[in-house]
Amino acid sequence: MKTVTLIIAFLLGIIGLFVTFKPIESAVVNSFDECVKAEYRVAESHPRQCTTPDGRSFIETVPPESIMPDKPTGDSDVVCTMEAKQCPDSTYVQRVPPDCEFAPCPEEKRNK
Repeated sequence: MKTVTLIIAFLLGIIGLFVTFKPIESAVVNSFDECVKAEYRVAESHPRQCTTPDGRSFIETVPPESIMPDKPTGDSDVVCTMEAKQCPDSTYVQRVPPDCEFAPCPEEKRNK
């Protein structure tokens, strides 16, 4: 009788776990804007990329002219290489004219 009681208690405990710990429902995300609205991680690259907890990635749609800089018109225009640096928070920053140093990471911007 004691064994039957233990088995019933065990089964009720397992059922209680399933009822108590429901899976976390994530927001329905099918676009970059929905991903940002759900407050998932956004990489500050160009174009920006938003990644959901399940690993899906959405890229911001930007006009073509905003991706490629205008062609230089004179000797004074500076064009930097298209390198990127990964910041401690996993975002990326590019080199910026006129000295072609890497832009500050988001953490560095906040600390200034």
